[in-house]
Amino acid sequence: MRNTLKKFNNAPIFLFFATEPNEKLFALCDAFNDAYTTEIVQINWSQDEKTRASVRADADTTIQLSNQYVARIVENNSRIMEILEKGWHLVDTEDIEEFAQFQVDFTRFKTEVEGGLKTPFSIYEAVGGVSYMRPSMIGLVKKKARAKHDRLRELMRS
Repeated sequence: MRNTLKKFNNAPIFLFFATEPNEKLFALCDAFNDAYTTEIVQINWSQDEKTRASVRADADTTIQLSNQYVARIVENNSRIMEILEKGWHLVDTEDIEEFAQFQVDFTRFKTEVEGGLKTPFSIYEAVGGVSYMRPSMIGLVKKKARAKHDRLRELMRS
């Protein structure tokens, strides 16, 4: 049994522990964005300078908080890149395209967002936005992790 478990490919499970928090962090960021829109953007605030300064401070705080959650997503993505680079041989052939797309997206993020590369907006529009993690990646990893978990339980019963 131990030899079977040693040979068992746990890569999808390791990836799951980074993609699952990302999925929840995306939802949290969406909730903050919705609240920001409702509580700050859509309200017709007084033009009084004191009010404007207070609203600006609240907006900045909310944006900074949301950006901290995005930073955690980026950290998780760095771990995913490390897992993929070190364990590329463990990736199922039918999953290569999805994981390769993640690598391209992550490289674009590092280059265009963190790297500060500023191309004209029309170029960004033509190429398309930078994705932190596509829903298809989260879905694939979740599906594979569940299948591996079920298979492991099956092996443990044998």
